[in-house]
Amino acid sequence: MKIIRLLLTIVSLCLFIQTAYAQVGTTGLQFLQIGVGARACGMGEAFSSLSDDASGIYWNPAGLVLVEQKEFLFMHNEWLEGTRYEFLSGIIHLSKLGSFGVALTYFDYGEMEGRDEFGHHMVDFSAYDFALSLSYSRKIKDDFSAGITGKIIQSKIETESGTGFAGDIGVLYQGPFNGLQIGFVLQHFGTGLKYVDEVTKLPMTVRGGISYTLPLNMINLIPAVDVLKELDADYKTNIGLEANLMNRIALRGGYKVKSSQGGMTAGLGIVQKISFFQLKIDYAYGGYGDLGNSHRVSLGVAF
Repeated sequence: MKIIRLLLTIVSLCLFIQTAYAQVGTTGLQFLQIGVGARACGMGEAFSSLSDDASGIYWNPAGLVLVEQKEFLFMHNEWLEGTRYEFLSGIIHLSKLGSFGVALTYFDYGEMEGRDEFGHHMVDFSAYDFALSLSYSRKIKDDFSAGITGKIIQSKIETESGTGFAGDIGVLYQGPFNGLQIGFVLQHFGTGLKYVDEVTKLPMTVRGGISYTLPLNMINLIPAVDVLKELDADYKTNIGLEANLMNRIALRGGYKVKSSQGGMTAGLGIVQKISFFQLKIDYAYGGYGDLGNSHRVSLGVAF
C-alpha cells in the first residue's frame, strides 16, 4: 500500500507541474511525441509499464534496469507526407550501479518550398529536429525502480535554429502479484526552445500505464493500457496486446483512443539467437486516414 500511495503522490505532483507549465508560451516540437520502437508502436504505444528494451529510454527510463544485457536498437520510421524519423539507442546494465542508456533521435522534414509574404516562389529549404538523450535507472527496492533521462534538443528551420534542454523521470512497480507492472512517467519537461524572440514550449506529457504478463503454455499474452495527458490536450488512452510464442515470434495489435497520431496499430516481431547474441526484428503499422500510413522497422541486438 505504501508503494501505491507513493505512485498516486507522484502522479498528482506531475499533473500539478504540467498545469503550472501550461500557463505561458506555445507548444511545439511535436517530433518528441512520435513513439519509438516497432514493438511498442505495434502495441498501440501502451508501453510505459513495460519499457523493457532499448526503446525504454523514450517510454519510461525506470524500465531500463529490467534489461540485464547490453542492448542496441535502431528504428527507421517512414512517417507522414514524405518525412522520416530515425532513432538509435543503446543500454548497458551494471548490476551494482544500475543501467545506463544513450539515444539519438532525428526527424527530417525533407525539402520544403520557400515562399515570400506575397506567395512568390523562393529558394527551397530544409528543416530538422534532433535530440540526444542520456538515461540512468536503478532499483530502489526489489519490486520498485526509478529512472531519469536528460536531453539536449536542437531544431533548425532554414537558417534559424534553437537549442533547449529537457528531461523525463519515471517509476516502475512490479506487483503486488507476479506478472503485473505499473509505470508512471513525466516526459519532456524543460526549458523549451527559443527561436529569435519566440519561445516554444516542450510538449510535456504525464503518462501512466499498467500491463500483465499471462503465461499460457507456449504463449505469453501481454495486455497493456496507457493513459496520457499531453500539454494543451485532452486525456488519451492507448490499448495494446502482444502474443509471444516461445519468445521467438510475436504478434501485436493496439488502438489509440482520441489520438491525432492514428488509431489502429499492428505489428510483428521475430527473435533469432545467433552465436552469443540475440537478433530482434520488429515491424509496426499505423493508419492515419487521409494523411497516409506509417511504417516502422526496428533492428535490435542483445548480448
